[in-house]
Amino acid sequence: PGIREELADHVAEHAQDLKEEGVPPEEARERAVAAMGDAAAIGRELDELHRPQLSKGLLALGVLLTAGGVASILYAVAHGHSHQITSTLAGVVLGILTAGIIYFSDYSRYLKWSPVLYGLGVALVIAVDQVGITVNGSRLWLGTSALRVNGYMMAELCFMAGVAGLLVLFRDEGAGALVGCGILAALSVWLILHGAFTTAVLMAFGYVWLFTQAIRWGYFGGKRRRNYAIVYGAVGAVWLAIAAYILPAPWRVNRIIGMMHPFDNLDSSGWASSRAILTLQHAQFIGPADMSAFGETGLSYHGIIVEPMRDYALMRLINDFGLLAGLVAAIGVLMLV
Repeated sequence: PGIREELADHVAEHAQDLKEEGVPPEEARERAVAAMGDAAAIGRELDELHRPQLSKGLLALGVLLTAGGVASILYAVAHGHSHQITSTLAGVVLGILTAGIIYFSDYSRYLKWSPVLYGLGVALVIAVDQVGITVNGSRLWLGTSALRVNGYMMAELCFMAGVAGLLVLFRDEGAGALVGCGILAALSVWLILHGAFTTAVLMAFGYVWLFTQAIRWGYFGGKRRRNYAIVYGAVGAVWLAIAAYILPAPWRVNRIIGMMHPFDNLDSSGWASSRAILTLQHAQFIGPADMSAFGETGLSYHGIIVEPMRDYALMRLINDFGLLAGLVAAIGVLMLV
């Protein structure tokens, strides 16, 4: 606010000087603003000089969401579920440390490391392919059976953070830089696609958002229509490539169909989705779901309920604490985004 007030005073003083020279008021204001220079460029330079104030609300929201996730994990442990607990809690600690370092530092200084981050994503994909371990038929992991990380998920984060940084670094270089960043984004989707289809699709949507925002903010020149055409033309090509990857393999098509009709495919891809639906159907507004209708399994974490980690964590939260807890978590995640 102090900087804004100072700049506004400069504009007002300049405009007043021009009016005293006989310039009409409206023209005086326009000339005074124009004399200050490019607003976006000045804003970026000020961002590099002045750290933004910490957002206490954002920090509190992150802490509450993390606490809710940890509570659900501990609830699962108390009820006999120990699968992947070590890896999950290690991931929570690593995530908190990483978020803290980024949040409490001037992360604009890390922009120069964007190419290195992208390269790290490539290295992770190669590492999973060469020395990764297979779990439940999927070779996605690095580490040991007791303590492991999803290599493709880590690579996805490196790729998207790297490309986001490159968009900022080359924002004033024109359409050529936009095309270059787009090629890197498409290449990263292709690399992830061979090992983690769902992750690749999420990346594609994420990149569309990143590039759309960059163009909306005036990156890569003022020809926004041209830039939008470049981006969405590339998006169309990427989706055609994904379709070409899916259609020749019947098992991939069947897996997608199985997710759409989960109760007809309980032996394959429909199992987890059907469990999530059953969880919602038997959830209480507050408190754990009544799963007694399913016999001895009840609240067994090895029976009817999906595991508390990863994809179905929200279903797990709803089952353990009720629909209200799930609603609060969903609203919190939307606020965080």
